[in-house]
Amino acid sequence: KTEVPTYLLNHRDKLYLSEYPALTETVTVSAEEAELLGMLTADGSIGDNFCRFTKTSQELRDRIKYLWSSVTGGSTRDTTRPSGYNDSDVPCVELSGSPRYSKMIAYELYNEKRFKQVPMRILNSNRESIISYLRGYNNCDGLKGGKVTCEFKCFTTNSQVLAAGLWYLVDRSLGLRITSHPEFRNGLKYYHLNINSPVNNG
Repeated sequence: KTEVPTYLLNHRDKLYLSEYPALTETVTVSAEEAELLGMLTADGSIGDNFCRFTKTSQELRDRIKYLWSSVTGGSTRDTTRPSGYNDSDVPCVELSGSPRYSKMIAYELYNEKRFKQVPMRILNSNRESIISYLRGYNNCDGLKGGKVTCEFKCFTTNSQVLAAGLWYLVDRSLGLRITSHPEFRNGLKYYHLNINSPVNNG
């Protein structure tokens, strides 16, 4: 078996399927920052001059205001933004007062093509921090409702690199089985990650 860059792969090349590597647990991330990063991965947007969290839930907007203040010492402001789906405005929270931190997490949360990704610090943190990150992400963008047998049920994203990172975190930190279901919507490919419950009901 030889390791090669993906761009050198050719049609009909045979690939060796292996297990995900074990968690390195080499980076320390507080539970609060891990949850903050999870929420921003799900519903945050960061540009050159702004850091914003958009969500209709007042509870989640209050939560991110608390986390932002706790982690960065920065300030927050409630506002609205035009919806990308209709003519209405949607509530959001502007996160400010810590431009260096905003710049750092923008680098961590986006790849070079501006697709969301799991921050490298989270990928290399311990199980407790990873679960805090997954909880923050799940509270914003996870499937809700139905009979609750597992806290985490399903994630959906149009970022293949984020889907791969979430799969790794669930596999390594929770040990749960995952299945992927691609879907095309409006010319975009989405990845549904269904997380199987640990409860054996036959």
